Order: sequence, then C-alpha cells, then structure tokens
Amino acid sequence: RPRPARSSSPLRRRRAATLAMLGAPSTFNELQIVVRDRTLDRDGVRRVAYAVKQQLERDGHRVMNVDVPVPGQHIHAAQINSLLFTQGAFGAIALLLSGILVINLVAAMLAGQVREIGVMKVLGATSQQLAIMYLVPACALGIVASAISIPLAAMIGRAYADFTVEMLNFSTKGIAIPLNAYVWQLAVGIVFPIVAATIPVWRGCRISVGEALRDVGIEVEGASARVDGVTRILARMSGVSRPLLLSLRNAFRKRQRMMLTLLTLATGGAVYIGALNLKQSVRGAVNLLFGAQQFDLSVRLARATTPDSIERAIAAVSGVARVEAWSAARASVAHPDSTSSNVFSISAPTPDTRMLRHDIVGGRWLLEGDGRALVVNQRLLDDEPSLHVGDSVALNIGGKIAVWQLVGVVTSGTSPTAYAPRNTIAAMTLQGRVDRVVVASTGRTAASQLELMQRIRGALTNGGFVVESGQLMIEQRRVIEDH
Repeated sequence: RPRPARSSSPLRRRRAATLAMLGAPSTFNELQIVVRDRTLDRDGVRRVAYAVKQQLERDGHRVMNVDVPVPGQHIHAAQINSLLFTQGAFGAIALLLSGILVINLVAAMLAGQVREIGVMKVLGATSQQLAIMYLVPACALGIVASAISIPLAAMIGRAYADFTVEMLNFSTKGIAIPLNAYVWQLAVGIVFPIVAATIPVWRGCRISVGEALRDVGIEVEGASARVDGVTRILARMSGVSRPLLLSLRNAFRKRQRMMLTLLTLATGGAVYIGALNLKQSVRGAVNLLFGAQQFDLSVRLARATTPDSIERAIAAVSGVARVEAWSAARASVAHPDSTSSNVFSISAPTPDTRMLRHDIVGGRWLLEGDGRALVVNQRLLDDEPSLHVGDSVALNIGGKIAVWQLVGVVTSGTSPTAYAPRNTIAAMTLQGRVDRVVVASTGRTAASQLELMQRIRGALTNGGFVVESGQLMIEQRRVIEDH
C-alpha cells in the first residue's frame, strides 16, 4: 500500500529538484509496487494490486490502468531465452566439431608412429603407459587453450551482455560472472580433449608388437579387397584420371579416418547452414506478423470524425490505393474475483475489411451484423488461458463492463490484441465516430510511402482535420526485425 509522503526523503528532494529544473510539475502518474510475499503467482499479485487500486480510489485518485507482469520474469525474457537457446545450440555444435578435430589430430599423429609404438612395446612399455604418454599432451593443449579462451570469453561475454542489457534498459554493474561458470569452462576445456583423444589413443596403443612392426603405412589388412573393388568401379567411369583415381583409392583405404574428415566438414557446414536458416527464419517470422496487414501506413486523428468524411478526404490524395476508417479501444477482461486482466488493445475494422488477412486458428472472423463479437489473437489467449471460442467474455472498456461473445482466434502479433466490429466500438467510445485510418499505397518503396504520408497530412490539414500522428508499416517492421 502507498505510504505517506516524507518531505525529508533525500530521494524525493532529488526528484523534486530534477523536475523543477526541467520545468515540470512535481507530480507523478504511475505507481510501481513490489509485493511482500515473493511466492505469489500472477493472480495473487493482481489481487494485491487491485487492493491498492481500491485504496487509491477511496483517497480520491482515478486509476486508469493496472498492469501486472509475470512475476520474476523480464518482459523480454522470451526474446532473450530464444537468443540464448540458439547460441547454446551453436555452442554445442562447435564443441562437437572441436572433439572431432581432436580425434582427427591424434589419429593422424598415431598413424605416423605405429612402428615407434611397436618398438616401445618391445622395450617393455605397456598400453596404459603409452596411452598416458599421448593423453598428457592432449591435457596440456586443453590447459593452454583454456588459459587463452576463458579470459577472452569473459571479456567478449561482458561486452555482449552490456550491449544486450542496454537495449533492455538495465545495467550489469556490480554483477560478476559466477564462479561455477569458470569452473565448468575449465573442466570442459581440459577434460573434453582428453576424452576425445582417448578414442584413437586407446585403439592405437592396443596394437600388437608384430602388427606394429609390420606396418608399412599404406596397406591395411582386410581392406585391400574393398579398396580394389572401389577402384575397379571408379576405373569404369569415363573421365577419371589416374591421379584422381589414386587419390580416391587412398581415401577409401582408411575409411574410418575418411568418415571423421567428412563428419568434420559436415558439422562445419551444418553450423554455416544453420546460421543462414536462422536468419531466414527470423525474417519468415516477421513476414507472418506483417503478412496479414494489407495496408502501408496509418494515421491517427486528434479529434474523432465521421468515417465517410475522412475516407473521402484521403481517397482523393494521389497515390492512395485503398483507405479504411477504423475505431479502437483499450480493454481488459473482467474476472469473477473483481480483478481484471492487463489492458490490451482492440482494433475495430469493418467486418468486410480488405486491410487484414489473418489466419484463423479457431472459430471465425467477424461477420456483417455482428454486435459484441470478439476475435482475439493467440498472444491474448496465452495471458488469459481460461478463454475459449464460444465463451461469453466480460470486458471492461472505458470503465463500463459489457458481455462479449468470443467468436474466433487468429495468429497475429506479439502483443495481446483483439478485433471487434467498428460500429460497435465506435458507438461505445466515440459516439459513432472514428479517430484513425489505414491506407494502402500504390508505391512499394519507403520513400514513396513517406511522401504519400506527407501528402495525406497536408490534405487533412487543409480539410480541417487535426492529425495527431502517422506511422509507416515499413518502419514498424524494421523495429520488430531489430528486436
């Protein structure tokens, strides 16, 4: 609950001084609350927030909106979690690629020292002693690599975190990288090369003395027939030169080594192709968001007017392909316990609109003759999972609660949104008038649409309309892509 103001508070004095310097009145219009019980879920926090609302209203204050975020979760947590997931996937592939490279490196080294291994075994060396002799350099390589990479990773990670949190509007000052992160990196950097090298080392060091001393570096017992078979098949192919034939025959001689090499190349290619796929997926997701919008710009009026008059004024501007006047409202779902959901926007086009082509995932779109019919997007259902197609929903619009019929669900947008008939919303909020217009342009470039926006603003000003704001969908799309 809000506490009485303390004029002696240093924080309040600093705020008042700052506002005085800016020439602003020392009043506030937003109250942020932290609940005492940190175990409460979203509904529990909402009940506390509405108790504060009732107290404020009893004290004579007017509360316009109560917004309750998901407890303990940043509003952009989904974006960051998605980003961390993709980075973790690329990191796992890179770790796998590193292991394959270690196996290839150690296997190539052992292939050139088979006879030396045989000689050391003749002198009494055991397989375990030989394995330790080869695994110790692998451990040393891991230590050197960790000594270089861990501080570098900490420096780059800190810079990347500072860049990310700046966009999310908070600071990392005073937050240190956890000690267990360093421990895990060091453990993986040292142990992983040893584990990867164990596979070729164990196989190379178990070779018998006779087999090691008879090794000639090329011939592999039991493989000649298979290699010769491959060679005969390749020799029948026209256009295969002898050097190429020799190279292919030598590649198939050590098929396990060849498979490791191919796996290395394939894994590297997978990382590259995965990055390209991710880029296209992001653009495809944005296309899904904006593909339903068949308009290029929107204009909002400072004073509401009749739909026909504003549509005629804009349709007369050159470069306009289509124009529709819409209405809009802010609403919340009224819950049985006297609380409400977070406020969401309602866009109110005509039911036969040509400016929207949403994919219907449940129910239907708005129809002519619909009164209090409501279509919601999937994001709103995520916030209010109790809603279902066919339900009667109590909505609080402008302080008045009315019952609506939920008739459909669409897959539009990243924010909770609903759609309702224009005439119904306009009658409830603006006495049948409208205060916004969406326009489809004949031009496809950003420059032509910006020029059209300027011509529309000029025409509306000359016609006696007061334009509050205008927005290009190209710019809005760029903002979403940047996110």
